[in-house]
Amino acid sequence: MQQALQRSNLVPSGFVVESAYYEGDMAVIVVRASGRVGLCPSCGTVS
Repeated sequence: MQQALQRSNLVPSGFVVESAYYEGDMAVIVVRASGRVGLCPSCGTVS
C-alpha cells in the first residue's frame, strides 16, 4: 500500500517542493532552490 509523502521530512531547508508523485515503485520529488543564491553548508560562502 502506498503512503502519503511527507514533504517537510524529505527536502532540506532552502528548497521548495515543486511536485511529488509515485512512478511505479519509485517516489519522485522535484525540488528547486528557494533563494536566488546558495550558501555553502560548511563555510557559509555565497555561491
